[in-house]
Amino acid sequence: MGLELTSCRLRRPDTGILYQVVQRNLETFLVLQLKDGKGVPDYVEKEFRNFLECGIIHHGFLRLKCEKCAREKILPLSCNGRTICPTCAGKRMNETSVHITDNLMPRLPSRQWVVTVPIPLRYWMRSKPSLQSKILTIIMRLLVQYYRTELKSVCDDKNLQTGAITVIQQAGSGLNLNLHFHILMVDGAYSMQSEKPVFHKAPAPDDEDIQHTVKNIADRVVRYLRKKGYLEEGSYEDSLRYEYPEWADILAASARNVVAIGNRKNQPVKKLIAAGFGYEDDNPEKQGSLCAAVNGFSLHAATAIGANQKRKLENICRYILRPPVASERFSFLPNGDVLYKLKKPWDNGRTTHLAFSQLDLLARLASLIPAPRVHQVRFHGFLAPNAKLRPLVATSRKKLKEMETKGHESKLTKEGKLKWAQLLERIFRVDIQKCSHCGGRLKIISTILDPNEIKKYLLHTGVDSDPPEPYPARYDQMLCDF
Repeated sequence: MGLELTSCRLRRPDTGILYQVVQRNLETFLVLQLKDGKGVPDYVEKEFRNFLECGIIHHGFLRLKCEKCAREKILPLSCNGRTICPTCAGKRMNETSVHITDNLMPRLPSRQWVVTVPIPLRYWMRSKPSLQSKILTIIMRLLVQYYRTELKSVCDDKNLQTGAITVIQQAGSGLNLNLHFHILMVDGAYSMQSEKPVFHKAPAPDDEDIQHTVKNIADRVVRYLRKKGYLEEGSYEDSLRYEYPEWADILAASARNVVAIGNRKNQPVKKLIAAGFGYEDDNPEKQGSLCAAVNGFSLHAATAIGANQKRKLENICRYILRPPVASERFSFLPNGDVLYKLKKPWDNGRTTHLAFSQLDLLARLASLIPAPRVHQVRFHGFLAPNAKLRPLVATSRKKLKEMETKGHESKLTKEGKLKWAQLLERIFRVDIQKCSHCGGRLKIISTILDPNEIKKYLLHTGVDSDPPEPYPARYDQMLCDF
């Protein structure tokens, strides 16, 4: 019997630039936030610490054994992080996109609606999840109203049902806080005729429809914000700033795309007001094909998916679910700062990279971590979990039942999702259950979590038993210009 550590050598997270930045600066960042405030919320610190343990064999692993040649392989455990871990966020992206494509979205025409909001509203929604839900509700009501209006000439049913999936993206391309909505919506609606759902496709929108819709969204949202006192001086109470003042400054700086830590830090932002935000009499401007903007709100609806374009649908799902951080775009500058390559140059065509101090990069990453129990994927209309129409029109569980009826081995779980190994094979073209020596099948024989057992096992196999640890806080550098 032999033991191979191929999987561990292929993935060495502790050698990556992002890992090194977090490892070197996490303790300094946390202590720095405690100097004048109450620090960062617990879930932020937990996300960072879990990231430092992700893929490190010293914190737990699975033992797999080949049923044919009896060779063993060990597989490190992941952190299942939601944001800063590119590996786990990428796995979540692929798993959710496969689930949406295979089990939820019907094989019907669909359209992606992208709604962005003014900078102050990004901060308010990030600091208050209930406001985020309310704004999304307003947007969805107006989109549903648009579809029902467009289908009036085709069907006079007042109970037309639409379906949509919303992904709430936290980040912009420059790792700044830019909370916006990607809404994947079925391009039409269902009506019930003789207890059988009948689909009615909506006509494609034109530029005038987009301008009218974004104008309605801006007006309704501004009206709601005025009602709640957000746009009145002295009426809005920022509860997050009272509880975590330093954390609120980090979120505000990230939303404005400015430096959050060091001598270059901007003055504390107590009230964020963007030019033009809050006025209801401006006219929307065309920004491109099926794209318009008004008062800091923008709406884009140029991406359409055909009825049977499954591959394009899955690619769109991966795009709207993409992780905010791409680890391969990081590099170090000679002075120790971190260079981040943009996927596409910004408007002037000359900005291709952004430079961050290591502490400021941690602050940016921290601002992108969503609060716990705040869902980043929402389901609406007949795609909602308890919708009566969902079992009739969605693709859910049909494949599983057909495979069980025909006697084939099911690749799906009881929930209708692909099994973990099958997901890896589909997305990364890697069969984790195949032995690299003889081609036999690997089977999990144990899960090692006890620190003493891990150390004993690694010493027996000749691997360094000391895990990488975070660097201690650098008190002498806290007053330097980062």
